[in-house]
This record gives sequence, structure tokens and C-alpha cells, in this order.
Amino acid sequence: MRWWLRRFESWLRTGEATEQIRSLVEEMQRETAQVDDDNRQMVQEVTAGVAAVGETEAAFVQIREEIRRMAARIDEVAAAAAQIGVGSQDIASATEEQSASIQEVVAMIERLAQQGQLLNESVQGFRV
Repeated sequence: MRWWLRRFESWLRTGEATEQIRSLVEEMQRETAQVDDDNRQMVQEVTAGVAAVGETEAAFVQIREEIRRMAARIDEVAAAAAQIGVGSQDIASATEEQSASIQEVVAMIERLAQQGQLLNESVQGFRV
């Protein structure tokens, strides 16, 4: 009867070990499922991050293009301003020339007026 008791104890121990193994397997399955869920969530977050990076890159491309367009417009405005500056200088030069011409005309008119007065005085001396 002793051998039977030993056999029974062995079976009990085997049953306990089986229960422990089953418990460990279940715990590993739960942890594996949790890791799987965590991995899926990380994949979703990475996918969303990649999409956000793509959108950001597209926005930067648009910003770069707008900056190029603005630079071209600024160059056009600068060229127009330079032409206006040249035109303003031409106008200023022409105005100075006109002013000098007017001063010459005024001087000639004054000389003619003086000569006219001298002629008047000379003619009065010839009156008979």
C-alpha cells in the first residue's frame, strides 16, 4: 500500500505542476495579448505620425513655393522702383534744365528791356 500512496502523491504533485504550468501559460497568453495590443496601438500611432510628417512636408513645399513667388514679386517691385528712380532723376534733370532755360530767358528779357529803354531814350533825342 505504500507504493500506491507514493504514486498518488506523485499524481498530486503532477496535478499541481500541471495547474502551475496551465496558470503560467495563461499568464503568458495574457501578457502576449497585451503586448500585441500595445504593438497595434504603436503601429497606429506611428502610421498617424508618418501621415502628419507627410502633411507637414507638403506644407513646407507650399511655403517654399510661396517664398519663391514672393521673392520674384519683390524683385519685380525693386526693378520698377529702380526705373521710377531713374525716371525721377530724368525729371529732376529736365526740371533743372527748364529752370536754367527760364533764367536765361528772364535774363534776355531784362537785357531786351534795357536795350528797349536805351533805344527809347536814343529815339527821343532825334525828335524834331
